[in-house]
Amino acid sequence: KHGVKHPGFYMDNTLKLNIDNYLIKGVERKFDGVMLFTGIEGAGKTTQACTIAKYVDPTFPGPVIEGTNWRRTDRIVFTNQQIMNAIDTAKPGQAIVIDEAVLSMSSQDFNKEVQKILVKKFVTIRKKRLYIFVVIPSIFMLRRYFAIFRTRALLHATVKHGIDRGFFKFYSYDTKRQLFIKGIKEFNMNCVKPDFQGRFVDTEHYFFDPVEYDKKKEAAIIQLTEEPEKKKEKLSGIRQTIKDQRDELVFTLFNQECIKNPKYSYTHFVKHLNNKFRYFDNISDEFIGKIIRRMREDKE
Repeated sequence: KHGVKHPGFYMDNTLKLNIDNYLIKGVERKFDGVMLFTGIEGAGKTTQACTIAKYVDPTFPGPVIEGTNWRRTDRIVFTNQQIMNAIDTAKPGQAIVIDEAVLSMSSQDFNKEVQKILVKKFVTIRKKRLYIFVVIPSIFMLRRYFAIFRTRALLHATVKHGIDRGFFKFYSYDTKRQLFIKGIKEFNMNCVKPDFQGRFVDTEHYFFDPVEYDKKKEAAIIQLTEEPEKKKEKLSGIRQTIKDQRDELVFTLFNQECIKNPKYSYTHFVKHLNNKFRYFDNISDEFIGKIIRRMREDKE
């Protein structure tokens, strides 16, 4: 009564009309096709994104797995590299779900990187008329430019009484803009009324192999967890290399001066460095002495 039936799943009628008349027609006319899906963990925002992706793109989320009714999860992506690959290899009119919800444990840096990638890829996205659905805990995690100007609409998944899933609020381009501007200070999703509200059904595992999806999701979480440590290790290695080069230079220059003047001291050397290299102003006699003594021990 309140909705329409699509082969395989139900969709709220008002939502379908907005997707048909606003999103699909907009993408066909080469407007931005990026839509946001937000909500607390477990509210069903990924399910919503995949359901609408399947509606606008029957080939979503990838090629059919031989011998099954499922499709590969090629266009459900979690990492930066997966996002870029999916956009570059997608055919015109296809949908991509960026499931950032599982990555919300990361810092704001990840959100910034996703937005940078999409902004750089907007020419490709428009040319191919792609649908990009970004799943993220909150619209307020995004930059103003991206949240307001480069996304067409927002679907916010809600949970009634803390346990009942299957409800959503829809915010059009203009309403989404008002929500972001008014609610950003306190992360207040209730400061602006949505254009309409509705219900959605659970379509999880309807379109893809749940085993493949879970493996891909787990791999992304592991990668997210390991990447900061790898960056720290790399940065630590770079710092150590710079430190070693500095100490070698100090040791060599000091010995050269000592050959010229046997009474040459650490104090003389510090003055020499300050005169020759202006950025050594904070170097002390004690610090130079520690470097020289350590280098002598290492070379003995």
